[in-house]
Amino acid sequence: MNRRKVIFNRTVPSSRSIKEREDFDQLLEQYAQSKHPYFSRIAFWGTVGGAVVANFSFCVSIAKLT
Repeated sequence: MNRRKVIFNRTVPSSRSIKEREDFDQLLEQYAQSKHPYFSRIAFWGTVGGAVVANFSFCVSIAKLT
């Protein structure tokens, strides 16, 4: 079993460093740009295409047996 590295007494970030990384407007803008429907992604069509090919080959193999 691997031992996990646990950091005790971690330093607390300063208010200034927290404030520098707070840009929620940019975060929301990136989210709005990346939001696409799932069916327009390549992963969806790859999965659907694989299922169609598997179903077609299964039907063809059943047809050959009968």
